[in-house]
Amino acid sequence: MALKYQPILAADEIFTGTDKTLQFQVTTGDKIVVSADMAVAATTVSVKALTEAIANDSNIRFSKNGKVNLDAAGSVGNTTLTLAATTIALFIGDVGYVIQDITGWTFDFVIKRYANSPDAILTLTPSIAVAADGTVNVALIDTDTTGFVADETYFYTLRRSNAGSEDVLAYGEFVFKKPTVG
Repeated sequence: MALKYQPILAADEIFTGTDKTLQFQVTTGDKIVVSADMAVAATTVSVKALTEAIANDSNIRFSKNGKVNLDAAGSVGNTTLTLAATTIALFIGDVGYVIQDITGWTFDFVIKRYANSPDAILTLTPSIAVAADGTVNVALIDTDTTGFVADETYFYTLRRSNAGSEDVLAYGEFVFKKPTVG
């Protein structure tokens, strides 16, 4: 699993004392970079040379546009990937990662005041939303967030917690906002 820095952006609007569900996409491997524009319904995409093999039938998530499905395996050094017909367009520089099937995985979501602090302020157990799509949901409920200070920076870690397979999947910082009264 590649360690991924993913700050939770202000646009995600996490307010103190309110409910919020955060969604994460678990991916694996090195990034895949598009090297030539690809039209909708294309069956091949040009990429920078692969640094690791990708299995046939893998799904690749491109953050801006969606996902594509491989119709043939990709080998190290390949610069063209064969796809099932796509419903999205891709453009030079778009970055994707292979989606990880997370069936049977368990997770921890930890919030700390300081990145290197040994003490967690809050530890939650995320749920799998769609295992084959690598989608994990973290439900923050109002009573979990009431004690947090608005406009202060906090740090989180999303971690796979299965015994023998522990791994940090994502980490970053975020700021709770003060809810608007009106």
